Amino acid sequence: MLRNVYAELDGIAQDVDAKRPIDDRAAAPLISCLGFIDFAFRFKSLMDALPLVSAKHPQMIRLMSALASVESARHHLQHLRGELSTNDAIEYPILGSISWVTNNAVYSMCLGTPIGTARFASISYDRENRQWTAAHLYAVRDAVVDTDMVIEEMRKAFNWLASAIFPPEPSLQELKWGATIVLKMAMQHPE
Repeated sequence: MLRNVYAELDGIAQDVDAKRPIDDRAAAPLISCLGFIDFAFRFKSLMDALPLVSAKHPQMIRLMSALASVESARHHLQHLRGELSTNDAIEYPILGSISWVTNNAVYSMCLGTPIGTARFASISYDRENRQWTAAHLYAVRDAVVDTDMVIEEMRKAFNWLASAIFPPEPSLQELKWGATIVLKMAMQHPE
């Protein structure tokens, strides 16, 4: 789902290292992260609404734990208008920031925020294990979303649901995470 965004971020990192301008290329990954937050929240809502799925099942507990930061981020974005209408100083990137690791270096990017006044999360380094604590983060205000961990928990929950809940019906056996149907419709105009 986020592979194209991650590839774009790697390209942006190369441009930063080569001191080439990024210009408006920063917008697409940030917009994609906003879409991911909304998608993940809707996935949570769907999983929550399934009548035969117990919220106490270990897979559901892991999923809901992983999606807690998504819910916080979506709540902030949903009520952004109210925050902007106050006279309070905005000290964080309004639409969030993205941090990612490329070639053992961390890059962070946000739109329209003076760096000197902005506060935002980035990826920390675990000195004991000698590794970065995440590969990709989206952060907005106080919500920090490890997108790789969230998508992995969503995938596991989907696969668990597809294998454990659905009756063994041939059409449902083909239900797989990422299996996509693409349809094309074309109009032919009479000559």
